[in-house]
Amino acid sequence: MSKPDKESENFTLKAIALDTGGTMTDAFIIDDKGNFSVGKAVTTPKEESKGILNSINDSLTPWKFTIDQAGAAVDALVYSGTAMLNRLLEREGNSNIGVIVNAGFEDLHRLGRALQCWIWLDYGGRLHAREHEHPEPLISRKNIKGVRGRINFWGEELIPLYKNEAEKAVNELLDMGVDSICVCLLCSYMNPRQEKAVARIAKKAMKKRDIDIPIVLSSEHNP
Repeated sequence: MSKPDKESENFTLKAIALDTGGTMTDAFIIDDKGNFSVGKAVTTPKEESKGILNSINDSLTPWKFTIDQAGAAVDALVYSGTAMLNRLLEREGNSNIGVIVNAGFEDLHRLGRALQCWIWLDYGGRLHAREHEHPEPLISRKNIKGVRGRINFWGEELIPLYKNEAEKAVNELLDMGVDSICVCLLCSYMNPRQEKAVARIAKKAMKKRDIDIPIVLSSEHNP
């Protein structure tokens, strides 16, 4: 580890990098001369910001900066964490999520990247496919609704969105008591028009029923 010279103030902080793990939160600070320090603090799952601030403060020990000064001085702040991954793997969440997809693709997320064919599998591969015990899907099949409409990979609308089907899907999910709705339509990264239309329909339906839950669009998030 290369630590800064406490007697010298001839340096400029460049970046702070953070990693929030299940147990510990690490912070890494580097200046324009390549000097760096590492800090560590216990992760605070109920309020991650506390663990992050404690870790940054620990990493700032060798520097003549307060956390406010460091935050204002750096050019970049990098964050990574395993909190969401831990929730998925440990299945600790209790959310009742509803998903709206293109009609005919209701099972797409359950299939994942499976090859849908055993022709090219050797004996060991077929045995594994046959005997492997897959985990239960994170989202129940009954919570996945399909609506007609299609955007192609050029971002062109091939089939207009069937708004009546979208409204029906939203109301069915609301009747099931979902606490969030995810809209994941094909090629929405090229043209989010239909996803945004579904979101507008959902917001209107929720307003009529005095319900306020999050609506998440796949086109607004990186895969």
